[in-house]
Amino acid sequence: MKTSFYRTSALFLSLSTLGLLSCEKSESLNPNSFTNQTTTFDVAKSQTTSHFVNESLQNVGSDKIIAVACENYSLVLSGITGTPHAGGLDSYLANVDMSTGATTAMSAISVGGVIVKSVTGITKIPAGAPTIYAVTGQNSSIPRRLLRVNPATGVSVNVGATISGGASIALQDIEHCTTNNRYYAIMEGTNRIMVSPDALNWTLLVVAPTNYRLNGLTFQKNAAGVETLWVIAGQGNTLCGVNFGDMYNYTLAGGLIRSNSYNAATAGPVTPELGLDYYQNTACVVRNFVVGSASGFLSNNTNLCSGGGIPTPIGGGIIKATYDFAKR
Repeated sequence: MKTSFYRTSALFLSLSTLGLLSCEKSESLNPNSFTNQTTTFDVAKSQTTSHFVNESLQNVGSDKIIAVACENYSLVLSGITGTPHAGGLDSYLANVDMSTGATTAMSAISVGGVIVKSVTGITKIPAGAPTIYAVTGQNSSIPRRLLRVNPATGVSVNVGATISGGASIALQDIEHCTTNNRYYAIMEGTNRIMVSPDALNWTLLVVAPTNYRLNGLTFQKNAAGVETLWVIAGQGNTLCGVNFGDMYNYTLAGGLIRSNSYNAATAGPVTPELGLDYYQNTACVVRNFVVGSASGFLSNNTNLCSGGGIPTPIGGGIIKATYDFAKR
């Protein structure tokens, strides 16, 4: 991920005219390139089709997916959907620069030379060479699975089924916690937060106190280095009045610490599919909570609702349809 807001026509038009900066030699990515036409991609030497039409969205090679400096890996799908994710959407890994909003490169997530449809979450595996874990939802072409992805090429291995209580489950927005070496995720389309020691076998951590589906999950460390969990519901107006996006802060064991909201830039709900990240890197730019969305709007909020903070569009706000983030 992962926020998009219902905005006035004037604001939307003004944002859409802003270009994205790129620190790569490859062409910049056009944020408004979804149409009903198709373009052929070369993925692991096989052919497939995508709803992307900009030629610069082709696989650009292993030297481009690098995720350096302010960049995070991001999960991009070839269309806009809420949760549960719609089927049939091609899945990509991209780099998004949290300081400029620029998307600099892209690799199709594939298994056996075929693009995987409707991946629902990604996270960085902590040890070894740069590797991404990805999970798939109920409507994926490989449903309810854990994939191990080479971020340079997108080539993936089907690790196995994601299971809870002996039954396969669909997950979204998987994240790895460095403090306890556990994986956390949202059960797709619900307000349930799951936890796992290996990203395959999952147990229920807690049910969030919201009638809305959860859409994003991330971790935050305080000044003392204590790490906690944040989740966000794409809708909810319990704390910020007309500005939607309720958030809940938990201990890693599932104890509720506090409730808050992501204060929208304009009146109206945060759109239903988000990618949530906490990004505080003094060597780069302090962003605190960063939110992306399926509608292609990137913003950050340092104070949330309680501090009266209004999110700031990052680099004009326009990105690809982003569903999750993974730390570099």
